[in-house]
Amino acid sequence: MANNAFSDVVIIKLGHPQVDINRVVNIINSFQNKYRLIYKNAIPTLGNSDLDDFAYSDNKLFNIIAPLSDINKITIGITSVPLEDN
Repeated sequence: MANNAFSDVVIIKLGHPQVDINRVVNIINSFQNKYRLIYKNAIPTLGNSDLDDFAYSDNKLFNIIAPLSDINKITIGITSVPLEDN
């Protein structure tokens, strides 16, 4: 018996990436039924970077996203800022 329940995936825009997140969410949702992507919010200001070359550490980004995250949902942050080890 197939399980038709969706698993919610929350998308959060971090900073100002040049991507139309609503469009991406709508396209992905229309081509599959395992996950339901939800564009929840945007965080336009990330504060000062904490690594060299204006990069952000994993810990800093996790702390920025935490107030908008739900422990029962997968949360994905989309950004164009330099990241730790990237």
